[in-house]
Formats: sequence, C-alpha cells, structure tokens
Amino acid sequence: QTFKYLCCPEPYSNLVFRISFSRPHLYYFWAIEFPGFMLTLVSFAVFWLDAANCGERLGLGVTLLLAVEVTKIVTNELLPVCGEMLWIELLLLVNEFFCVVAVLESCLAIKVAFDGLEKINEAKAELIDSWAKRVVPASYFVSLAIVYSITMDDGYESTTNPMFQG
Repeated sequence: QTFKYLCCPEPYSNLVFRISFSRPHLYYFWAIEFPGFMLTLVSFAVFWLDAANCGERLGLGVTLLLAVEVTKIVTNELLPVCGEMLWIELLLLVNEFFCVVAVLESCLAIKVAFDGLEKINEAKAELIDSWAKRVVPASYFVSLAIVYSITMDDGYESTTNPMFQG
C-alpha cells in the first residue's frame, strides 16, 4: 500500500502481512473431545444400574464426574488465559453438566427407592430411570449439536481498531 500524506510530497509505502494460524483439529478431537464424549456417555450407564446397589451406582457416577473434571483441568492448562469463553471450555462444561445430572438422578432414584425403611421400592426408582434413559441422553446430543453449531466470535475481525485489522 502506498500512502501520500498532506505534509510530505513523497509517498510512503506500507507493507501489510496477514498471518493466520490453525491448530491440528484431529489431535484435539482425539485428545480432548472424544474422551469427554465417552466419559459422559458412560456416566449415563448409572441409569441401567439397580437403585438397590446404591454404592456401586454412586461410585460409578462420581468417578466419571471426577474423570471429566480431571480432563477439564488438564485441558485448561493447554489453553490460553483470556477474558472470553473458548469453544472447548463450553464443550467441557456441557460434558461436566451432564455428568452432574447423571449423579443427581442417581441420588433421586436412590432416595425414592429407600424412602421407607421397611422395604426397597424399586418400581418407583425404575420409573425415574426409564425417564432419565429417554430424556438425558437425548438432551446431551441436542446440547452437543448446539455447541458444534455455534461460532465463537472474538470480535477482532470486525473491529475498527487498526491494531487488529492487520
């Protein structure tokens, strides 16, 4: 680009570089996204466990929730610190949310099953589990579709600040 300023008779040249960076998408898919999906989907297995086996049911749910949290912690160490929510953080938050939902549903089913001290009411717990089997995984897949369809705009391309226009 050549600019001619009013103060000076000779034009000045300006060389502009536009550099774009990209990350290896497959690496991040197999290292971060896929394990998060699998851990969250396995956390839905608590819906098929008997409420009478409350120790195993809660143990599985909480262990998978902790595994998702460890994945989130390890991933956050790889991400830059910035003021915006990054897309991968949103995805990890969705995974963590649905693992928490699975644990809370387990707590509810166990509470309903052991409400009376005389005997275990497994039928009510199975009713709650049957609803959870239908609603929670479907909601998870809808949430994933929403997360994958959004674009996170950082605002730098549409800014009028010449520093970010490149």
